[in-house]
Amino acid sequence: MAIPVWRRLALSALALMISALLLRGQISSAIVLRGDQEAYVGHDAHANTLYLRALFVDPHNAVAVDRFAFGSLSGHRPKAMRRGIRVASRYLTQTPRDTTVLMDRALLEEALARFTAAEHDFGRVALLRPSAQAYTFAGFAALRAGDRKGAVAYLHGAARIDASYVPARVALARIGR
Repeated sequence: MAIPVWRRLALSALALMISALLLRGQISSAIVLRGDQEAYVGHDAHANTLYLRALFVDPHNAVAVDRFAFGSLSGHRPKAMRRGIRVASRYLTQTPRDTTVLMDRALLEEALARFTAAEHDFGRVALLRPSAQAYTFAGFAALRAGDRKGAVAYLHGAARIDASYVPARVALARIGR
């Protein structure tokens, strides 16, 4: 007994949809790799398009978010940087402890002179993954935001983690603390 064509097509379509759902992480990662190839040869706009496509396939792809946010930063275009912040923020609502994406968003905020927001994100990175660099970045953002007391606290935090970290030591010396 022959199976009607419409049933075979329906079963094939169903099989493809199930495969796409099961393999979306791998498909998204493959698209990110393609974006990396485009970025490597200097096609940054096309690379960012591919990173967004990867996020469409799998919105939880941290690597795609990181690449898109960082690519938005390296272009030095305010509109692209604001979009990078939106993409990173959307991802961070689901995964608020991802320090790589938090750092990306903080760098974008700092580039757009949103120093208070940058200080907040750098500070969260420093608390979640203590490093002299994160504390120092938070300190510099605090200084630019006009929060001298907060800057001193962050810079002392950096010095507690690594007393030999030169940027924190130099900043503390300039502030006079």
